Amino acid sequence: MKQLFTLICILFSCYAFAQNNGSVSGRVLQSKDKKPIDYASLAVKNLSDSSMVGAVSTTEDGKFILKGLKPGNYRIFAAFLGLKNTTKDFAVTADKPNADVGDIILEGGAIDLQTVEIKAEVPPIVVKKDTLEFNASSFKVVENAVVEDLLKKLPGVEVDKAGTVKAQGETITKVRVDGKEFFGNDPLLATKNLPADMIDKIQIIDELSDQAQFTGIDDGTRTKIINITTRKDKKNGYFGNTTAGYGSDDRYDINANINHFDQDRKLSVIAQFNNVNKQNFGGGLGGGNGGNNGGRGGITDTKAAGFNYNDTYSDQTEVSVNYFVNKSENLILRNSVTQNFLGDVTTIFNNNQTNNSERLNHRLGFMVDTKIDSLTSLRIQPNISYTNNESLNFSEYTRDYNTYRINGSQTLTNHGTSPSISNNILLRKKFMRRGRTLSLNLNTNINNNDSENYNDNPETRIEGTVATQKRTNQLNDQESESINQNTRLVYTEPLSNTLSFELNYQNGYNHNTSDRFTYNFNPATLQYDLLDQTFSNS
Repeated sequence: MKQLFTLICILFSCYAFAQNNGSVSGRVLQSKDKKPIDYASLAVKNLSDSSMVGAVSTTEDGKFILKGLKPGNYRIFAAFLGLKNTTKDFAVTADKPNADVGDIILEGGAIDLQTVEIKAEVPPIVVKKDTLEFNASSFKVVENAVVEDLLKKLPGVEVDKAGTVKAQGETITKVRVDGKEFFGNDPLLATKNLPADMIDKIQIIDELSDQAQFTGIDDGTRTKIINITTRKDKKNGYFGNTTAGYGSDDRYDINANINHFDQDRKLSVIAQFNNVNKQNFGGGLGGGNGGNNGGRGGITDTKAAGFNYNDTYSDQTEVSVNYFVNKSENLILRNSVTQNFLGDVTTIFNNNQTNNSERLNHRLGFMVDTKIDSLTSLRIQPNISYTNNESLNFSEYTRDYNTYRINGSQTLTNHGTSPSISNNILLRKKFMRRGRTLSLNLNTNINNNDSENYNDNPETRIEGTVATQKRTNQLNDQESESINQNTRLVYTEPLSNTLSFELNYQNGYNHNTSDRFTYNFNPATLQYDLLDQTFSNS
């Protein structure tokens, strides 16, 4: 009886496996030259209940395959930026579980928003000129999921371990919410904190430069960004999420995200506290990636909080303010034993090391874009950042050679500050004649880096009964400053309906200094006041 029950279970398992072992494959090509399309987005919908069953993107040769399909009738949606999206129906049966839809041809020219025909079926993917739009409801995520979890399910979108997002092979540098700035140029603050259930659409946009958007003349500069459109029931009121966890060894993880949206007025507050090596923001220790502890290892204690505010006044002035502060403390303990053989010489290196580091960062961003009159506008966008780094590294080591031994220790102490200021001013003027424009762009960046590095390294060499001591005790003082200013004046004049003349004047100023002073410790004064010319450049 037991054997019969086991056989029945095996048969049912095989049947269940067969039921979900179908697939669809094919290739996506451009209609113009029949070239394969890399990173084309495809989504498959079950026609019986209109549910999404999977999504995939094409490889470099334009091919794709999606597995795990049950027998049934399906529709595949294919899309790529700049081309018209299309669909193909196919079936998976018990006799033919592996469907091949052949070549899917995407024609040039994306959908014109003025002539879109509204249909009952809501496609999971739509191309609208320079925008690839995903319908969030077509891609299921778990409860309490964040934006990043949804992005991982979108075909053609990749999210690495650090949280960096790539769409069609290009890195996303900015995330907007309903077309508005969200914490400046830190996309991780949106992707790792905002709840997925607020999303109506995810839009991947090939955005033109500010100058090209203003003049209507494409200058070839494009940036890949994400715009999140919120659901209607989230455009007004409060929403967000809070999670908290506690485990062994006093490990904790607390996250909070609270939003108050009132049409154009949007306020978001984010907070994070944990000691589990997680950072839901960009810029880890030492300026590394977010999403982890910057690849340093050890244990990182993170505390972070910030807010983002957007509003529009009288349809004339748009204001955006964001502030974010984070503090990260990292502890690493290392113990290593290395043995090297070189001819008759054997070297054994024992090293015990303790690394402590702390990083405090403040970021403040502001933007005001106002219409002076119906033809003139002014945008001012300053940003301020201040970073303070502290570290203490201590190690004890022993080097055993055939005939002698070296015992030593090293203490490395670092203190550094990095203030940074940038500002962009853009004045835009349109004239009565269509296409005639004048714009002035002033861009300023000021960066400073100051650091003091102390190196105390006493060593004792023991050879037989003779002990010889030496000590390196130095201060390395480094200062650097960078000032970059750029002015650009652009005038455009239409010559015909298809031809324009552009006059461009640009002027730049760059100033960079870098000084390094190395001082040896003076036992007489107990100060670091003996300049070492060998390791100094000033």
